[in-house]
Amino acid sequence: MSRDRNLGLSWAWRTLFRTRRRYDECGRNGRGSRTRHGTVFGHLEVLRGLAEENSSRKVNLFEDFTGRLDIGGVLGSAETAMYLYDVEPGDSFPYHYEYVEEWLLVLDGAVAVRTPQGEHGLQRGDLVRYPPGPEGAHQITNRSDTTARVLLFSKAAVPAVSVYPDTDTIGVWPDDDTEYYFKRDTAVSRDVN
Repeated sequence: MSRDRNLGLSWAWRTLFRTRRRYDECGRNGRGSRTRHGTVFGHLEVLRGLAEENSSRKVNLFEDFTGRLDIGGVLGSAETAMYLYDVEPGDSFPYHYEYVEEWLLVLDGAVAVRTPQGEHGLQRGDLVRYPPGPEGAHQITNRSDTTARVLLFSKAAVPAVSVYPDTDTIGVWPDDDTEYYFKRDTAVSRDVN
């Protein structure tokens, strides 16, 4: 798996952060607001069709797609961040924690999850909660030969901060339109004149 020279983030994670699209493309009240990690992998047309055809705005978590879908954004939630991922064999997300609790539901396949307590396996139907802060740090990896599908959800809140201990990197989302990533050793003291 390739590495980003500046942040040391894995390909999968860089892909998640690469492009943010406004949810007004999905018909979200025309406001275009979004939550952090707002990347969508080209499935806006399918989901827009679902939203237009169904006044209840539903999404089927088991329909075919590839990559990542922003379920919370498509359904118009301003309070819940919910993302559906297909995790290919050998892919992983970076080890990280946030300052809101995060939940993981394995919908299909199996994944290995690294936490401060060690690594453990999860399979279809397993649901776990990661508490806010360092004790909730986790990394999801697909060590199997088949694609795994997982659902991650948490409270949608800005400002938001994610910490990546393995690369000593911090991600900051001060509002819905801005994101910053920096190495801790490049932080500027607030006492700088």
